[in-house]
Amino acid sequence: MLWWTLRKLRSKSEVQRIEAIKNLGESSDPRAVNALEKIFKDGNKSLRVNVVNALKNVGNITIVAPLVQALKDSEINVRIAAVQALGEVGNNSAASPLVINALEKVLQDSNTDVRLYAVSALKNIGNIATVAPLLRALKDCEFKVRISAAEALGEVGNNSAVNPLISALTDESRAVRASSVNALGKIGDVHAIGPLIEVLKDTTKPPIGGGLLEEASNALRKITFLQRDIKEARDIVKLLIKELRDKSNNGNVRANFAETLGNLGVGDSVEPLIQALKDEDKVVRAKAAQALGK
Repeated sequence: MLWWTLRKLRSKSEVQRIEAIKNLGESSDPRAVNALEKIFKDGNKSLRVNVVNALKNVGNITIVAPLVQALKDSEINVRIAAVQALGEVGNNSAASPLVINALEKVLQDSNTDVRLYAVSALKNIGNIATVAPLLRALKDCEFKVRISAAEALGEVGNNSAVNPLISALTDESRAVRASSVNALGKIGDVHAIGPLIEVLKDTTKPPIGGGLLEEASNALRKITFLQRDIKEARDIVKLLIKELRDKSNNGNVRANFAETLGNLGVGDSVEPLIQALKDEDKVVRAKAAQALGK
């Protein structure tokens, strides 16, 4: 009963108070949220984290306002818990605009982990309204946040992220560049083809020239799979043929080139693929055979 739970909230025992908080989170009584808000204001760090988790369990739009307030808490763990909770309730269409607006502000938090969790929450919501804040996160001063933002943009899959992700291909962090390449492949916009070809060509900024060959080839393959009518196909084929024949590339990378050529389905690739049937690497031979069979 609610009255008994509320009584336990006044207990001197923190264990009993935490138990009462959890019980309120499982309650369907509309008064539970108000009670949790009160204990949040009066409680210590441990209680405040438990209150946020209890609010998450309530799970309806009434918890958004107190969770937004919790984003201003002095304790990092409390703010992180509030961000995670908002990420879960943000899928509610009624709550989504309020939650996304709040999470966008969190991207200015001084703590890197809090910002990372905010990007993760936006990714979890995953609708088009999350693109703008995620693009801001793509310019974060911490590379970990930029990596997470690029990955999230790839999952959301909106074409408005293509140009910013192309710009991120010159990021100082290899991991950010790799995440941006993968995101472009997932989005599948043909405008990414030229920049991805440049990634394959660029040997002036190691490890872009070699370290991202496989990622870029995978991205090109995904784009060709999603959009076969590509005007730049012949230029892609010429480059991929060159890389297919380059034995300094490892077998897995050359196999990706062979598979990409097959996905493009351009006649110029037939002869090089026939030659690849004699490659020393069995994976390359197998992918060449698959490509010729398409």
